[in-house]
Amino acid sequence: MILFHDLFLLMFNLSQMRDKGKIITLFHESLSELFQPLLLGFSMERLTEAPFVEEISTRGNHFGYIYTNVLPSQDVVQLIQNAVQMLAVNLYRLKIEDELVRKADTFESIAQQQLVSINNYVRELEDAKLASLNLIDDMKAEIAERQKAELALKESEEKFRLAFQTSPDSINITRIEDGTYVDVNEGFKTLMGLSDEQIIGKTSLELNVWVNPGDRTRMIAEVKRTGNVQSFEAKFRFRDGRIMHGLMSASVIMLNSKPHLISITKDISEFKATQEKLQKSESLFRTAFENSAVGISLTGTDGLFLQVNGKFCSMLGYSEEELKKRSFRGITHPDDILKSNANVQKAIQAEKDILHFEKRYLRKNGEVIWAEVSASLMRDEENKPLYFITHIIDITERRKVEDRLNLERYHQQVILDASPTSIWFKDTKNNFIRVNKAAADIANKHVSEVEGKSTDEIFPEESQKYYADDLEVINSGKPKLGIIETATANGKTTWVHTDKLPWYNQEGKIAGVVNYTLDITSLKEAEKARVESEERYRMLLTNLEAGVVVHAPDTSIIMNNQRAADLLGLSNEQLKGRMAKDPYWHFVNEKMIPYGLEDYPVNRVIASKKPFVDLVLGVVISEKRDVVWLSVNGLPVINEHGDISEVLISFIEITEKKIAQEEIIKLNKVLENRVIERTAQLEASNKELESFVYSVSHDLRAPLRSIMGFSQIIAKRYVDNLNEEGLEYFSFIREASANMGNLIEDLLRFSRLPKSAIENETVDLNEILDLVTQNLHKDIQDYQAQLIIVAPLPQVQGDRSLLSQIFTNLISNAITYHRRGVPPVIQITWRVEKHFVIVQVSDNGQGIPKEHHEKIFNIFQRLHSNDDYPGTGIGLAIVKKAVNALGGKIHLESKLNSGTSFYIHLQKQ
Repeated sequence: MILFHDLFLLMFNLSQMRDKGKIITLFHESLSELFQPLLLGFSMERLTEAPFVEEISTRGNHFGYIYTNVLPSQDVVQLIQNAVQMLAVNLYRLKIEDELVRKADTFESIAQQQLVSINNYVRELEDAKLASLNLIDDMKAEIAERQKAELALKESEEKFRLAFQTSPDSINITRIEDGTYVDVNEGFKTLMGLSDEQIIGKTSLELNVWVNPGDRTRMIAEVKRTGNVQSFEAKFRFRDGRIMHGLMSASVIMLNSKPHLISITKDISEFKATQEKLQKSESLFRTAFENSAVGISLTGTDGLFLQVNGKFCSMLGYSEEELKKRSFRGITHPDDILKSNANVQKAIQAEKDILHFEKRYLRKNGEVIWAEVSASLMRDEENKPLYFITHIIDITERRKVEDRLNLERYHQQVILDASPTSIWFKDTKNNFIRVNKAAADIANKHVSEVEGKSTDEIFPEESQKYYADDLEVINSGKPKLGIIETATANGKTTWVHTDKLPWYNQEGKIAGVVNYTLDITSLKEAEKARVESEERYRMLLTNLEAGVVVHAPDTSIIMNNQRAADLLGLSNEQLKGRMAKDPYWHFVNEKMIPYGLEDYPVNRVIASKKPFVDLVLGVVISEKRDVVWLSVNGLPVINEHGDISEVLISFIEITEKKIAQEEIIKLNKVLENRVIERTAQLEASNKELESFVYSVSHDLRAPLRSIMGFSQIIAKRYVDNLNEEGLEYFSFIREASANMGNLIEDLLRFSRLPKSAIENETVDLNEILDLVTQNLHKDIQDYQAQLIIVAPLPQVQGDRSLLSQIFTNLISNAITYHRRGVPPVIQITWRVEKHFVIVQVSDNGQGIPKEHHEKIFNIFQRLHSNDDYPGTGIGLAIVKKAVNALGGKIHLESKLNSGTSFYIHLQKQ
């Protein structure tokens, strides 16, 4: 048992040594040499199972036993304690011998000193024993910590082994000196397509793994220099010959006291392929960007240029540095900035990522160019806007050409639209290519609504027929003319006359059909109307009571109706072709004097070229000798040259009327004599009545004055003597007297009207109304009446006194006969009609029933009792008589509970 042998040998050596310092040094060094290998990982069998050590070998990084697994802890402690005790005894012995030799002269002094020394060494021995025990406790604690650390290490190594084997990346361990594979994981084996037996023990060069062996040389050099390598790129070859791009990281580890390399390799083939594609794409983009025939810019969302190509610079006349300091708005035409900003916002707000529009740019020299703009908004992973890639193409020349073409097209369209003929260009597929306004009108649509549409869409009912005609023209190459047909669109049917011709493209091939269509709806309707009119005319002539004869300019009869033949006593065949001078008839006037040939109706019209009406003449038929009396109308028909093309003579028989008129004339003479006689009698009667009224009025005035005089005396002297009943009767007498006085005054005024001289002078109605208003001022105030006069009033011919009486009576009546509780409103307006000024006096009173509109102007005519409204019933009779005396007339319009309007017709100045 080597450990015990060494320990005993140590103790023997210590017992033979004399130098205390060397003894202690040897003890510590020997003890460390004996136990240090155990603490550093030497592996030995347990002493309890194998008394002798059979193998002591250092196993690099392999897992071994610590010394507590080799030697039981109690045995170790006991062995150390025995060694310490032996060391102490030897030291004590040496101590005594030294002291005896050097200091003891006598046995007693030596013994005494020995006793003291023994006591001191015992204390030292106790201190050493205590130090040894402390050392043993520290070793126990260190052994426990190392056991714990070894357990954690085993767990960590187990985790490492699991990670090593299950990693998807390729992991291998090789010796640095020759590259021999010591261990590999499943990822490496799968990637290489080899097994452990095919890999372990072989070098990477033997397996031909490195596409470029120099890569390994460089990698090993870097490892030796720095101890590791990170992100080392190299190409590796698989068993099947495929090449992989790998990204390697490697570190040095010690296995069996030899440096090894553990490396992890990740397959980046796809990444490298993608990277190469990206680099190629970027290269292509850069080449395309720089050499593009169109202007390209990268523009920030703030509008500033980030990058521009040469074409963009040359198009706008700026350098790249100048443009990078500018915003796109600074080089945009002012009229297009709003449009550009709106498009940018649409893209930023995700309404539209790709933009296409046209705009104007301002070159550095101030020149304006047109550009076609295509812009794409690029976004990041979070969909936030980054920048715009914008392509611009200078289309200035194209726009000029387009403007010229548009102008030419506009001129063509103006010419086409000015044509009354509808023009349709159609292709071979039955689609409308171009039409004019007249064509669109037939379709009841706008031009833009027709162009580009098929015939099926515009004329669904006739489309197939139209297309059949088109195909006939397209297939034959010959026009088709004079097609009369209908066109129905939106429920409206139009008659058209169409000519179809082929039209050719630039290659000389038939590209479609052009239709020239004339709307003949009005002609068709006119023709229909003419036919209907002729039918009606024929029926009218046939059934007309009047005779109708149509003469040619030479007076020969072209046509006539049956009634004309009957009146003239000839058949239709006999009348046709007869001349005015035909001896079969001649004409006489109402005095039976024959007309000359030039006065014949047809000759009158031919000579004057003017119509005439109601010419009364008699036709004498030679054979019958009877006179047929006719009322004749003549009408010339004038052609476009101003010449007579026909003469229309119409006539009706008035023989019986003629006889009746003669009788009427006789009766009228008799009646006229009777009217003269009755008028004279009526005038005499009126004069007598007026004289009677005047006499009665005049004779009644004297007794009325006496009654009123005595009434005033009674009122002054005896009224206090009258009782209540007497006062009431007296009141009746006075009121009746007043009414009688008013009646007499009105009668006298009425009777005097025609007798007094009437002056016919120019009278200003404004002056008349001013005077009347002043006279009725008190009544107007008492009744709170409102008088509205539309001024200025006109001037009329008449008598001032009569005009004043007319308006005084009308306004006074309007105030008097007002509705209870409603203040009277009187309005005076006027207008002129022919020779009269019509003055309208309107009120808002009670109104007059319709059956009294005429009676109200009669003398003594009243609609109300005197208790309700005072009056004599003569006022409106006076008004009418005064108006008649002025040569005018009066009438009224009225509505109950709404008011009455009087209309006075007066002679205009």
